[in-house]
Amino acid sequence: MLKSQNLRSSVLSSALLIALLGASGSAFSQAGNFQLTVNNAVTFTPFFPMGVSDVTPPYTMCRGYQVALRLRYTWRHGFAEQISTEPVGTFYPQFFTQGVSPNPLYLPAAAAGEPIIRLVDTGLISGPVNTAGIKTVTYRGRTLLNYDAVTGQSRTPLTASVNVLIENQFEPSSTRYKEIADDTRFMPTRPWFLWQGDLASTSFRLDVDRCTIQGDGTTPVVDRCSDMAFSPFTQTCGNSDYCNIDSASSHLVNTSLLPDTDYEYRVLGRNTCGVSDEAAATPVSRPNFRTAQACFVGGGNIPDGGALNLDVTTLIRDAGIPNALAPNLRVTVHANHPRVSDLKISLRKTFPVAVGPVILMDRPASIPGGGSCDGPRIQAFFSDGGLFVNGACRGEEPVLRGNIGPIGSLSTFASAKGAGNWRLTVEDSVPNGVAGSVLEWCLSTDLPLIAAPFSQPQIFTDGFEDLGGSL
Repeated sequence: MLKSQNLRSSVLSSALLIALLGASGSAFSQAGNFQLTVNNAVTFTPFFPMGVSDVTPPYTMCRGYQVALRLRYTWRHGFAEQISTEPVGTFYPQFFTQGVSPNPLYLPAAAAGEPIIRLVDTGLISGPVNTAGIKTVTYRGRTLLNYDAVTGQSRTPLTASVNVLIENQFEPSSTRYKEIADDTRFMPTRPWFLWQGDLASTSFRLDVDRCTIQGDGTTPVVDRCSDMAFSPFTQTCGNSDYCNIDSASSHLVNTSLLPDTDYEYRVLGRNTCGVSDEAAATPVSRPNFRTAQACFVGGGNIPDGGALNLDVTTLIRDAGIPNALAPNLRVTVHANHPRVSDLKISLRKTFPVAVGPVILMDRPASIPGGGSCDGPRIQAFFSDGGLFVNGACRGEEPVLRGNIGPIGSLSTFASAKGAGNWRLTVEDSVPNGVAGSVLEWCLSTDLPLIAAPFSQPQIFTDGFEDLGGSL
């Protein structure tokens, strides 16, 4: 069985012989002076359409593809023989096989201590298209001459056999997306994805790509909005903005995406025998999302039983209205904490005019029939009109996701400038030995914001105070 997707010893069709010669391994060993074993198999797959050597039983056979075997004879007798190699019983209906070459095989007399080694190739073996699992096929070698030319006497026929395990495998079934949900707005620029894939998948390929036609930031974009290429068999991103190949069924993006931008993503399960069907993924084939506006990556650690203060500066993106207000504020929080129910989060404007704090959540509690808040991770945005935080927990990671309604009203900041300094405070209110971290947080308004280097306000006492005209 091919144990790794990293095998790269593909061969041309004319080089099948090289692939068969290129490895050794025994599926079954028969004691004595006449032995038949499996040297290696050559498996043909979507990843390796020209064949790849497989040295570990059970040998992989992909649905719709074939496998070839190289059998190895070891001969220690002091006389020569002709050997016929043949399948034992009938392979049908499980397998269809071609002939063996060379057949018969000539084995010369072996000198003492120097066995004769010879190889024979089976033809291509085809398997069932609708049945997965491991089957056994048996090959046997038998002597044909059975005559001693010196004494003129007949010899007892000799046989050697080998049982070969072949596993018929299918490509993975389709992906079920769990996070990020389709049409989600105001996501972090380094989002965390979660999906459920087939157990038959040995790896997953995640692609994230910008939509070629961007939306207005409030309404969903059209389905299949990007020019993401279908290149699941490669190790490179192609024209995708971001990609990752791993065996895990979740991934945290490690390079920031563009802020305030529509993206779509796709996850394909992969194994030796192919990839999952993109069109059959649920709930949609390619979910889309939009990143938040002014984002700040790498917030810091949330101490157990302590508080983390994060101070940032924002500017209005439109330089023509630098003093615009902050209507319809949304606050994106991506925090990795094992117990979201331990946390209290608040936001305040600290400069040029102090506003708040507004409490976003305070140790959120589950409600009867709802999910538990005692699980890990927040990847959500808070906005007035969202699902109220108490009762919004899902009971699975991320415990809080999507659009969450805060405890306080974010309209408190409607009269404040969008530009200026802000402070997000994350408190772990339950000292229980469990700590976490803020991975990223963002601010977005109807008049788009951009992140700026933190600016420490200057304090004047000589009559030149900034009365709020500019940052």
